[in-house]
Amino acid sequence: MNSIQFNLRADLLQQIQDAFAKPPDLSGVVHGHRRIAQGARGRRTALFPSRKNGITVALESQLELAYCLLLERDAKVISYRCQAINIQHGQGKKYTPDFLISMVNQQWLVCEIKPNQQYLDKENILCFLEIENLLNMCDFDFSIVDSNALPTEKCLENLYYFYSRSSIRAWSSQELALARQLLAALSNPMSLGGVYAALTEAALSPFLADYLLFHGVLAVDLSRPVSLDMPVGFLQ
Repeated sequence: MNSIQFNLRADLLQQIQDAFAKPPDLSGVVHGHRRIAQGARGRRTALFPSRKNGITVALESQLELAYCLLLERDAKVISYRCQAINIQHGQGKKYTPDFLISMVNQQWLVCEIKPNQQYLDKENILCFLEIENLLNMCDFDFSIVDSNALPTEKCLENLYYFYSRSSIRAWSSQELALARQLLAALSNPMSLGGVYAALTEAALSPFLADYLLFHGVLAVDLSRPVSLDMPVGFLQ
């Protein structure tokens, strides 16, 4: 790694340290470099209460909200921030990526969210190629995610439903282990209502089922509307 690469990596790591140390505002929201105004006309912004980060993050779009759900589900993701770093490139240009992600393999992933990669103009394509090269020189990964890589609207709706229900409080490893042990011993598959009932009868919270469903330990057909009679299978 030459001196230019070393200095760029050092700058990025300092920005990362600052981003993860940044406290929330008075509303409990952590903003990135681009402060996002909620409720602006013509924009579908969002606030997302991140369990992995322990903060509420401000998002520019519903696509970013959908991607947050995938990051929360992904066991390879430790934590993440939005609009966390600025990357200088070209002739005085500045690029602020949508997501900065800390991975379990001690790698950093920088991610850009776009509606459809196929419709990127030449200027954006060249910009992202330059950014990818700069990041790769610093041992960072870069990715562009579009709507084609995200689940369907119904799947996302169901994932958000299970995520919201299971976020009423933090679950201990003992509670999760007891729930998994109990459900693994029951008939497979069984109805969602049956899963809730079995946990309640064992003096465990039925919301543990929602946590296990969100994280893919329990399996349901996410393309269907959620109902108490929908079949649930135990995967892990």
